Amino acid sequence: MPKFLRLPAKSFLPLVPIIWVVIFLCAGSVQALPLAQYRQNIHQAAVEIYALQSAEEQATSAVQSSVALQSIRKMLPVRQKIEIGNNADFETDNTWLETNLKNYEKTLPTAPERSQILQTVAERLSAIEDRLKELETAQTVANAQNADKQKLDEILRRPEFQKPKEDKSILQQLSDALDEWLSALFRRSPPAEIDQPHVDLSPVSAILNYVVIALAIAIIGFVVWRFLLPLVGNRGGRKKAGKKEPRIILGEQLAADATADDLLTQADRLAESGELRAAIRKGYIAVLCDLSDRKVLALARHKTNRDYLRDVKRRDEIYQPMSGMTGIFERHWYGDVPPEQEDWQTFRGQLSVISQQPTVNKN
Repeated sequence: MPKFLRLPAKSFLPLVPIIWVVIFLCAGSVQALPLAQYRQNIHQAAVEIYALQSAEEQATSAVQSSVALQSIRKMLPVRQKIEIGNNADFETDNTWLETNLKNYEKTLPTAPERSQILQTVAERLSAIEDRLKELETAQTVANAQNADKQKLDEILRRPEFQKPKEDKSILQQLSDALDEWLSALFRRSPPAEIDQPHVDLSPVSAILNYVVIALAIAIIGFVVWRFLLPLVGNRGGRKKAGKKEPRIILGEQLAADATADDLLTQADRLAESGELRAAIRKGYIAVLCDLSDRKVLALARHKTNRDYLRDVKRRDEIYQPMSGMTGIFERHWYGDVPPEQEDWQTFRGQLSVISQQPTVNKN
């Protein structure tokens, strides 16, 4: 046995404060998780939840449920530091997630509330993922702007872009030269010639100064009228002829002139080429765009698919087919379940039913 282990316990008491300091420093040096990785964890957790929801419908064993919950807790702990760029971090609070998972574990397997808990968690995770995508896009734009600004500052610091030492304009230099010439021309007589008559010509100098100032004002006014006013007019015309802003539906940005028919045509082409999963997503966005154009629901970039489904709950003739479409969309897009041709045909038939429903304007 080493000699230091034979020492009494009291001999280690002076080392206790040092040990606590080391533990504190190690705990504070936990590296923050990058924002992109955190968003990927959110997406993967949503996939796990949708898969778990499908397993609930098929009455899968509790072992699979326990493994999925353990994986979700590992990806999204209650407290986690996230790096958002520029050496700035923030700490997430996933208490809500842990609370829902515990409620799910306490609920009986036969209770319908279990599926509702999973649906609530999945919708919230999807909404968080959409917000994180927007934050990553904003960071990319800001980084590009900062890089351009730094490059411009470096260029402007070059000697050829520095201001000349002489701050006076050409008009000021001409005015000073004229004043010197007039002063020399109408200089008073020396003291020896006191008996000669003195002529005070200061009014003439003042008049000439006014003439020079008037000419300068006239030149500036001509430049403004000839060159600056047309530029201001063109800018105003461009603002008036501005284009419509693009719409964002379920995190996907659409062109300003994109219509529901255009999106549906793209969905059919994707289905023909075998990309059924992308076709289902494009078709679901086309339905939302169509219902928005017909004033049945209102689009918002923060809304999830379940939010849109609740918007049409009072329209039973639209709610029923849209509920089936939403289930297909969630299962094959968020759940990563490969769709079959029959799934697309069912989805396309429900889409046609919705498009044939009449529009009811709300007063």
